Amino acid sequence: MYRRKRILLLSSSIILLCACLIAGATFALFTDGRTVSTHLKAGDLDALLVRETGYYTVLNDQGIMTKHTVGEKDFTNDVTENFFGLDEENDLIVPQSAFEAIFRIENNGTVAFTYDVEITNSDTALAKQLYVEMGTAKRVETTDADGKVTVTYEYSEPTAEGYLNNGVFKLSDSVGTDEPVIVGGQSELMYARVTFVDDVDVEDDEFINNNVMDGEADFDLVVSAVQYTKVVEG
Repeated sequence: MYRRKRILLLSSSIILLCACLIAGATFALFTDGRTVSTHLKAGDLDALLVRETGYYTVLNDQGIMTKHTVGEKDFTNDVTENFFGLDEENDLIVPQSAFEAIFRIENNGTVAFTYDVEITNSDTALAKQLYVEMGTAKRVETTDADGKVTVTYEYSEPTAEGYLNNGVFKLSDSVGTDEPVIVGGQSELMYARVTFVDDVDVEDDEFINNNVMDGEADFDLVVSAVQYTKVVEG
């Protein structure tokens, strides 16, 4: 009787030890792994500057002021041609000459952007007689009874204006700069107009423009685009 009891106790101890080993095995560390590749590609900001139409008045071979019109042209890459269409080497301006360009900014990239337009000045005697106006324009098409389409433009009041020598003239903080130009879209039409003012000194009754005969002035029209960073729900 005693011997049998001892054997049973021994058997119980073995069972308990096995239970401990099995329980301890649940704490073993198992490892496994997966590799997930992530590819990142940056967006592309690509703004195009396109002149839609314009005109300029210069002297012809007989010294008579004549008006010339210009058509659509992409100025994104061609920065050598005069934006208003003038032949810079040969065309001459006189008091009351004017030149104007109606243009837009297109989005050819993958990033929405806002934009700014400015004219940087040339502080010369002639620049003091050049008056700059910038604003927005609206294209209007009318069709007559014969089906002929006529295009005209309506102009806003200038949002930036002044004599060229007085500083830099910007379109920003007025129109078109808060709303983004989306991918594949374009800005509203804008105009830039420069007029050679026929100015007279009232006190001395002297034609001030006589002081700038044969003078020259240089200035740049600069368009800058900045990524639109406002986040919207996708």
